[in-house]
Amino acid sequence: MTSLESRTSRKGWSVVAADGVDAIATATPLLDLLPRVWAAPDAASLGAALPAGSEVQRWRRWRAAFLLPMGALGTVHVKVYRSRTVQRAIEALTPSRGPTSWRMGRAMRAAGLPTPEPLLLAVKKPLRIHLGSVLVTRPLVAPRLLTDELKRRIAAGESVQPLLADVARLAAALHEAGFLHGDFTASNVLLAGEPAARSLWLIDLDRTKRLGAMPPATRRWLQCLDLRLLLLTTWGEVSRRDWLRLLATYARARKLPRALRKRLAGRVLAARRGRVRIGATTGTIGGRDPWG
Repeated sequence: MTSLESRTSRKGWSVVAADGVDAIATATPLLDLLPRVWAAPDAASLGAALPAGSEVQRWRRWRAAFLLPMGALGTVHVKVYRSRTVQRAIEALTPSRGPTSWRMGRAMRAAGLPTPEPLLLAVKKPLRIHLGSVLVTRPLVAPRLLTDELKRRIAAGESVQPLLADVARLAAALHEAGFLHGDFTASNVLLAGEPAARSLWLIDLDRTKRLGAMPPATRRWLQCLDLRLLLLTTWGEVSRRDWLRLLATYARARKLPRALRKRLAGRVLAARRGRVRIGATTGTIGGRDPWG
């Protein structure tokens, strides 16, 4: 626990809150709401079970995300995790997703990286058996998925190069700080903020790792996995030329030697060939293969 956190327990849940957040007052209504969240069979039922002013953003049987009015805190973003039976044995020995998101979110913000501010975490893990966790963060303003923003700009005839350059610099800053996102897809990079000051943000940190103890060369090659995931989720919208420019911007931002830049590009771009070999449908723009 840091000096900017407070810990308590409530109804069998361990609760940790950021500085300035009342752990009991915030956690109690959330924990009272959980049975209805977990009992909801679909997103529509979850929306009906939530208080007025709430908005369901994602629903799965074992995970849900929604916006929830919380009095003095205003509207917050809530993510609820519930372990499947088969996962409980695994999570007895490994970090659970909710606590990982909390730790990595605070660590990344301390490093100056753009990710939503974590406000509260509640975990129920008796005898190291993870039963559930709830993560509360500050919501982003008017967020849009990177995939949606790319499609919008392409449809409008706008250049995607400035946006991709920003993505490259964001990835470089993340990796220079010693992190591996672990799920660096175009759905986990958001463009958000007021119209005059929109910027990129990283979300879904439940697979994020700190690689600080590893040798720099090992760390760099592991971090290539982030770029490969981004490639696999954008190559239907982004041309090969623009992707090479993205990699060049990334390499310059990290001040990589020229020889290493070529090896990096080859390692990342190889991911697309592997994706095609297993039978993926080729993405097209205007009826053509953008990588043809």
